[in-house]
Parts: sequence; structure tokens; C-alpha cells
Amino acid sequence: MSSDCAPGDPPPDFLSLTAREDDDDDDLEGVARVRLLIVEDDPFIALHLEMLVESWGYAVVGVCVTGSEAITMAELHRPEVILSDVKLLGPMDGIEAAAKIFERQSPKVIFLTAFHEGPIAERMKALPNFGILPKPLDEASLREALARARASRPS
Repeated sequence: MSSDCAPGDPPPDFLSLTAREDDDDDDLEGVARVRLLIVEDDPFIALHLEMLVESWGYAVVGVCVTGSEAITMAELHRPEVILSDVKLLGPMDGIEAAAKIFERQSPKVIFLTAFHEGPIAERMKALPNFGILPKPLDEASLREALARARASRPS
């Protein structure tokens, strides 16, 4: 393996070796200031969401698995966007948690759910949500919903 470093030189920056030249960072201007809370009880989905939105430049302020945790984290960190599953651990679902959060603040809530019809859908639609995305999640749809939420922020 050849190296462009002379003996005694510091190693090349790891990020410069792994950065992709085709990354489209133009649409990330100002995104780092967007605080985002993830409310998801499946640890694999939560980790995937966290890694994904962070790679798009969003600042994840917390990951919650219950509705009561979501309310507490929202109060502490005042996220601008909340990605919330509907079915959570514990007695409170994501819809009820969002309703309680809306009593004190107005984040953009995007529901992620397999239940996009029937009474659950009606409960979600009754809230000032910013989108309902079906599971399994389509990354392009999520990115588009987040971009719309970011664009709707007051200047």
C-alpha cells in the first residue's frame, strides 16, 4: 500500500479519505440548526433514523421510546421537528404525546406509522401534524417532509 505521507508527517484526514464527491450539500445550508427529536420504540429503526437525519445535517437532540419521555425531552430541548412513531412503549402513544407537546410548543411533527387508515389516522389528522409517512419508511419521502418542515420555519 502506497502512502502520500512522508515519514513524520501526520496521517491524512480520515474524513477527506471517506468523503464522497457526489454528496449534495447545497440543500443542507442552515440545516444544522434544526433540532430534531426522534420518538420510536424500535431500537433498530431509531438508530437508522438517527444516523440518516444526522447525515443530512439535522441535530438530533434525543431519542425516546415512550410518550412521557417525549414530552420531557421536548420540554428540555424544544425541538423544531419531531419524528414520532404512533405505537410506543408504555400507556401513552405518539399521538397523545404530540397532543400534550402541542399544549406548550409548536414543533413540526411527522408521524411514522403502519396505521395510516381508520381511527388512528383520524387522531393523527386531528393534530397540526406536518406529515404522516407510512412504514416501511421511504427515505426520499422522509427527506422531502423534513425539507418542507425546515422551509416552513419562521425566518
